[in-house]
Amino acid sequence: MTIIKLQSGPSFAEILPSRGALISKLRFADGDDVLWLPKNFDPNASSWPSGGLPFLFPFAGRVRHQGELYKYAVEGHVFSMPLHGFSWASPWALISSTKNSATLKLASSELTKANYPFEFELEMNLTLEESSLSVVVKITHQQFSKKTTMSHMPVAVGWHPYVALPDHTGRLNIPAKTAFMVTPEGMAGPSMPVEGHLGKMPWALPKSELQSLILGDLDQVSAEIQRARDTLLMKATPRDAMNYVVTWTNEPESFICVEPWMSQPDAVAQPTGCRWLAPGETLSVHLAISKA
Repeated sequence: MTIIKLQSGPSFAEILPSRGALISKLRFADGDDVLWLPKNFDPNASSWPSGGLPFLFPFAGRVRHQGELYKYAVEGHVFSMPLHGFSWASPWALISSTKNSATLKLASSELTKANYPFEFELEMNLTLEESSLSVVVKITHQQFSKKTTMSHMPVAVGWHPYVALPDHTGRLNIPAKTAFMVTPEGMAGPSMPVEGHLGKMPWALPKSELQSLILGDLDQVSAEIQRARDTLLMKATPRDAMNYVVTWTNEPESFICVEPWMSQPDAVAQPTGCRWLAPGETLSVHLAISKA
């Protein structure tokens, strides 16, 4: 199994191309592990990794059609789509690498077209510096598939970083004004003011209200996570594409997921940030994680 190892001074990262281009390890100089992995993590499995930093394509979150989860419709055609899409479960090809950078690609195939009938190419560029990791993903709609007359490709991507809490505590700042509780079906519930629900920032971790929440109405999609030995800064751009931050955990003393998303769940049916790319159009999204 291929493991891409990036190094910049004492900082390092590891990426698993066959595991959905998962960033499985990240550590900056004089800091703790940035990313959390479960003890039973299997680098050779194809199931949800439950740790690290997966990239979510074509849709972050769940989709739903006429009350049925994991279904979506485009121009009268109904397709299936698993939670968080399929890029995290697909093997990516390593195109090039240097000591501190790598480029990977994922292209459409007969397998992907069964659930997502579009010709696409994803290019992921990763660059590690001593105090930062930059991830740029270029999403190109190459052309509409010969199997469909649909001309525009829906895209609502996201990232799912499992941020480690080494001493089981922390503090979190996300400059949001509006919050949406996640419903039992995984959709966005009614909106409410952030301060009224969570109190003033920074929020002490662990915090039960953050275990499944969508944060919106942001000037920028960013977060500050204060930990015992370091402070991490996370920012997703461009601002006209990235619109929300989702927080989630099922082990609140071990990690907090701070997830930049383009759209709320059910992005195709209720487009709160979904992009529809014409053939030949490219959308680039960028995630930066750095040490303050």
